[in-house]
Amino acid sequence: MELDDLKKSWNLMDERLKDKELINEEDINKLIHKAGKGISDLSSFSTTVIVISALLILPFIVITLFMGFIDWFYSTVAILAFPAVAWDIYTNIYLRRTRVDEMPTVQVIARINRLYRWSVWESVAGIVFMLTFATLFFIDRQIWHLSTFAVLMFFVSWVIGIGVIYWLIQYKVINRLRDIRKNLKELKELKELE
Repeated sequence: MELDDLKKSWNLMDERLKDKELINEEDINKLIHKAGKGISDLSSFSTTVIVISALLILPFIVITLFMGFIDWFYSTVAILAFPAVAWDIYTNIYLRRTRVDEMPTVQVIARINRLYRWSVWESVAGIVFMLTFATLFFIDRQIWHLSTFAVLMFFVSWVIGIGVIYWLIQYKVINRLRDIRKNLKELKELKELE
């Protein structure tokens, strides 16, 4: 009787294993490589943004400090740009330290999820920052006293600036992070089946 029960259990387990797709080590390695490549690409993009930001901030610092041209708007932009660049450097280092092939998958997922939340908040903060400075610049420079064309160009340039920031963060960072999260989720599921 026990032998019959054991045979039934064995056959039932054998059927279940036939239904499930066997996990291939190559699939796991492909997902690890794909997630690692996504993180590497994102880190390269972040480095490029940091270099461009630093090159754009430098003229503000030179004009404000060394040429004696004190203007509250440009000085404030230069001063507030330092924490923004420092934040970008920190997130870039954080991203570079995320190693898909060396860390446990759960830890990598937690780090990518944290970076995703940071990017969403960075997107919101960047847009609020730009809108605040556009409003302050509009009021301080009394743009409404200029020609209609100048007012229109003011709004068009700020809308383009805000759009570029939103596009960079949304499509270059957040969408890549979504792809990495998807790869890591698949990787976690495959490793759980092992």
